[in-house]
Amino acid sequence: MMSDLFHEDVPFDFIAHVWDEMICNPKHRFIVLTKRPERMMAFENWYGDGFYELNIAVGVSVENQKFADIRIPLLLNISAALRFVSVEPLLSRLKLINYLPFPSNISEYISTPYKNFLDWVIVGGETGDQARPVHPDWIRTLRNEALDRGVPFFFKQWGEWIPLEMYTGSGYPIGDKRMGFFAENHPGDKEFFYGGVSSHGQHMVRVGRKKAGRLLDDVEWMQFPEMLKLKRAEAL
Repeated sequence: MMSDLFHEDVPFDFIAHVWDEMICNPKHRFIVLTKRPERMMAFENWYGDGFYELNIAVGVSVENQKFADIRIPLLLNISAALRFVSVEPLLSRLKLINYLPFPSNISEYISTPYKNFLDWVIVGGETGDQARPVHPDWIRTLRNEALDRGVPFFFKQWGEWIPLEMYTGSGYPIGDKRMGFFAENHPGDKEFFYGGVSSHGQHMVRVGRKKAGRLLDDVEWMQFPEMLKLKRAEAL
């Protein structure tokens, strides 16, 4: 289902029916993703005992650091067998390190007010006619943070754009907006110039979602938490 179960127009009675059905089918694993964790928290309080179930994973969708720092802290205070973040579309550089489990080396300990941590990190680029490219370093940062803390990492897709070094087509003429490059804009972010070429920066090419695929550094990152490991990963 592509809609948000916790949209303001969805009454709690309806959500409760959905929750009851998921609880009654423990052989399945359900993934509930929302942009409204504050309403999920309110529903948990309204629903009462039984909200927490071993077959239900809850997560939030974020696109940049601003919304990560708003939504993830709320998610981490929700009772759930598994908590995850879907960074899709990834629109700028962001860090999740403060929301991941403590490292085994106590000298790297990061003070945090959260009692829970993320169990899974999903990342993806943007799709559609107006899709914006995602810088590969933004993805690598999140992958490295997750792997360093022992959290499964799932790279869903590049979206419409791929790095030029992955492109095997015949090329586009200079000025074509199906090509462009990222240049440093200000610390911590990068600006994309459509139709431009540069002697430096990260060049990107628009090839379409299907051709773009999901390889990052020649690897297909499809890691799952133990709770969600199925015989056919594409079932998710």
